[in-house]
Amino acid sequence: MFKVAGLKFGILYVAAIGVFVVGSLSSCATDRIVTNTTGPSLMYFRIPVVVCKTIRPFGVLASRSLSKYVTIELPRTEGNLFSIYTDDVGLSAILAPKGWYCTGQISEDGSGGIEVSPQSMPFSKAKDQTLPVAGEKVITLSESGGSAVQGAASACNLFPGARSATERWLGHCPPSSMEIKEVRRIGATVVTFDVPPSGDHFQSMWTNYFTEYAVMMYLPTKPPPVWRLATCIMPPSEGQICTAMINYTEQRYENGGY
Repeated sequence: MFKVAGLKFGILYVAAIGVFVVGSLSSCATDRIVTNTTGPSLMYFRIPVVVCKTIRPFGVLASRSLSKYVTIELPRTEGNLFSIYTDDVGLSAILAPKGWYCTGQISEDGSGGIEVSPQSMPFSKAKDQTLPVAGEKVITLSESGGSAVQGAASACNLFPGARSATERWLGHCPPSSMEIKEVRRIGATVVTFDVPPSGDHFQSMWTNYFTEYAVMMYLPTKPPPVWRLATCIMPPSEGQICTAMINYTEQRYENGGY
């Protein structure tokens, strides 16, 4: 991973487009252009933060004031295209196009996530508590809570350490609920992969229309071990949106950060 002097986070390219996080939801920096010979010209942008309506049981955490902007690095032609969508606690956050609708969810065990779509459909209204329907564009982030078993079982098909832990606790690693293709191991704790249009996704059949791109993380050294899965379902012509989301997610949660 390429390091830029003075920045807290490293730089990662997935495919041809990059997005680079230089702070958290409370960060702020002066816009300036950065040129990298391995990719497009980059520029700092103050990206607006959208706080999503968040579903959670009574007494589970409390909403808090969050920054209205976060500063990240994007290709100069894409900096005005995105917003950061977060739950009202700041636990989960995802990069997605401006003007979309979002819903957050936090469970009693601390697990939760964000779903963002061009059309409004909250968790509780859609089949199986999912936001998209067949052919719908959608970006999601899911993460485990306080259960080490939950985190390991969710990651055991792609991470050897998670498989060993799951087999020790459950006796076996449950089969993956989606058809995983083109696995790319970014590091010890991060993989990206594709779910082809013919794949069977555990949440719905929308993958019959668009390819699903995903990044999964398993952070075994963070007590309890944390699992995250970010997915992006788009037509191929809008693949740069998925690339930007994957890069943002990897950088934001690198080494277990929030």
